[in-house]
Amino acid sequence: MSTKKTTKSIKTSKEEKPTFFSSFSLSKYIPEKYHIPIFVLVILALFLFFFSPLYFGGKTFQSGDIITSNSSKTYVENHTGEYTLWNPYVFGGMPAYALAVGYKWFNLIYVTVNSVRDIFSSPFVVNYAMWTFYLLALAYTMFTFFYLQTKNKLISLLVALAASFSTGLIVFLFIGHVTKLTSLWVFPVLFLLLFNFQKKIKLLEVLVLIFFMDVLFLGWHVQIIF
Repeated sequence: MSTKKTTKSIKTSKEEKPTFFSSFSLSKYIPEKYHIPIFVLVILALFLFFFSPLYFGGKTFQSGDIITSNSSKTYVENHTGEYTLWNPYVFGGMPAYALAVGYKWFNLIYVTVNSVRDIFSSPFVVNYAMWTFYLLALAYTMFTFFYLQTKNKLISLLVALAASFSTGLIVFLFIGHVTKLTSLWVFPVLFLLLFNFQKKIKLLEVLVLIFFMDVLFLGWHVQIIF
């Protein structure tokens, strides 16, 4: 029997030169400890730029829902006594608590969230600017959720901006469906806690869940909640 010699041809592949994107590392330009504070400021700066006509130009949005939502102001101004629980002028009558008519001083979580929102919107002339607080909060909760899941700060920044400036969500601000935003920004926190509960249930996270579940119901937008 004759043995045949087989020769193996080895092809030397040229090493690909790294591109800017493949070799990019933010840590080369900015120390690691400053990444998250800078990204927080970047998100805020983009909001200030995008909504500058609303924040600093004295302009606002106008729609049928925005106009009709102002009808509750007359009812609250003419109401006397304790906190009203019923609004007789909507749909032949509707629970006023669900409509968020008046200031719920007895709900400390409501007071906390509204106080932070009022501090945020206090420098702006147009009162409607306060509703952008919930889009900004959505950006921060999305960033937190994605970063804790992936540990990638840059991708988390892109996800946060993509969510808060998404046409399907930001349009709620334009057309006056702002109570949807009061619930939507909570969902990244709820998902994060549910993922954590799969590993271990901690008392602190249970308390955080209770807090944000209450926040979810503050706007009382049944469609978004359920």
